[in-house]
Amino acid sequence: MPTINLTTRFWTQTQNNSGGRFDHDSVRGIGYAICVEATDANDAARRLQAVVDSYPATGSCPCCGDRWYIWTDMEDGTEEPTLYGEPLAGGWGLPSYVHHIDGRIEARPEVQA
Repeated sequence: MPTINLTTRFWTQTQNNSGGRFDHDSVRGIGYAICVEATDANDAARRLQAVVDSYPATGSCPCCGDRWYIWTDMEDGTEEPTLYGEPLAGGWGLPSYVHHIDGRIEARPEVQA
């Protein structure tokens, strides 16, 4: 079987705490932030949307807005899962999740100061 070399990068999206709380689902990999491994920004947006669509989220509220805004602000992504230029970690008492291109979901706990 031929070997396929695939170049991937990572894109991260944070959750808006609509209604004053964050949604969490460890099975689906929904937490403080979700990070997807993808081949390009368009693939990342599609993968992020698929993760969000797989979850029966609580949606939005009139004052806070939508829970998720799917957009990729970094066209080139990052070499490793990051959030605001730091290694990806959880926040507000929740883990963040990395959705690898091979289907694995990896929890990243909140870093305690």
